[in-house]
Amino acid sequence: MKTELFLHASKFQGFNDRNGIFLCGYEWGGDDGGDNPDLVDRLRNIQHTFSNKALANGNVALNWKYDRNIIKWFRLWGHPLSTDALGGDFEKTIVQNNWCDTQAKHMKGVDISKKLLEQKHVDNFLSIVEALRPKVIFLFGIRQIECLQSPKILSRLESIVGKCQVYKQPNIKPFPCGRKFRVGFQTFENVEVVGLPHPSGSIGMQDDYIASFKNEIGGILSEFKKSKGIKSREDG
Repeated sequence: MKTELFLHASKFQGFNDRNGIFLCGYEWGGDDGGDNPDLVDRLRNIQHTFSNKALANGNVALNWKYDRNIIKWFRLWGHPLSTDALGGDFEKTIVQNNWCDTQAKHMKGVDISKKLLEQKHVDNFLSIVEALRPKVIFLFGIRQIECLQSPKILSRLESIVGKCQVYKQPNIKPFPCGRKFRVGFQTFENVEVVGLPHPSGSIGMQDDYIASFKNEIGGILSEFKKSKGIKSREDG
């Protein structure tokens, strides 16, 4: 297991250090990778939440499409995230990292499943789960939840979070119009996993389609808040 995690949200004891929400992408994007000393220092030394990275990165963070869409999706599911200061208790439960400890601007031309199944990347993902023991994992990029079913990964994951109880493989929800994407769900003894399209790489994604999962995903988040003793705010 890694002795130190590079996380794009500060650790808040009792909130996201254990039993929090883990937002997991494919890999780090943009030009600032985990090996950038200035970025690492900022993330370590300046307290910030996932929904307000501007505290550590400046106003440029307000324009990151990946983050903006996730923040919007949480609102569509009935659980808005504050972008003011450090927010409240809910905002402090969230931490961000990636399946792969690599960095690129995009994954065009990459065999995503093959990359995710490389041993070093599997080890990276599982080491994060083992360190954080999250109660909810959002896998942003549907290939992740599919790769999770590989026996060599699933058995190791179950040794950390308990046995798989339900797996709803990624499917497209019937919807009247627009382009639709697959969404999947998996319940383990100690964690709920949601597999979703990539927030910035899914061309044609419509807000109404994401909002149609309010009952399923909003319900998972409501149960999470209850487990943490967090009161819900009214959306608006």
